[in-house]
Amino acid sequence: MHTVILLNRYWRGSLLKATEQLLKTALGQEGVPTSEQISDIVKNAEAYAQAEKQGANPTTLQKTNSGLKGQVQFLQNKLNKGKGGDLPPCWANEAGKAEMFLTVYLKEDSLSFEPAWPPTRQADAEALPNFFALMANTTRTYEDFL
Repeated sequence: MHTVILLNRYWRGSLLKATEQLLKTALGQEGVPTSEQISDIVKNAEAYAQAEKQGANPTTLQKTNSGLKGQVQFLQNKLNKGKGGDLPPCWANEAGKAEMFLTVYLKEDSLSFEPAWPPTRQADAEALPNFFALMANTTRTYEDFL
């Protein structure tokens, strides 16, 4: 019986040392992990377990996110190739269709503009800096517009 207790204590001690070494390796440090670091690890492990219970494997989500970032970058590169699409649209709807801010008419010595945004973007347009000052005079010389 005494031998079993000693082996049990030895096994627990070895397990604790192995766990401590895993923590040190994961944190990239030699010293004893702080209670805050251990708390963060526990929170992350709980969040990981919860995500798996909901059918959202965090590793799969990370791969999907990385793939989506790549697709966005690809499309951004495609968009920035020129030919009138040098800059992204003012807004894009859920289908990815561009929604513009203004329609601009160029004349020899001036320009004029009018709203081009859809009604659903009214609040977004009004939230832009200097919106009301811009819309107060919709015909301007090129210098005034700049």
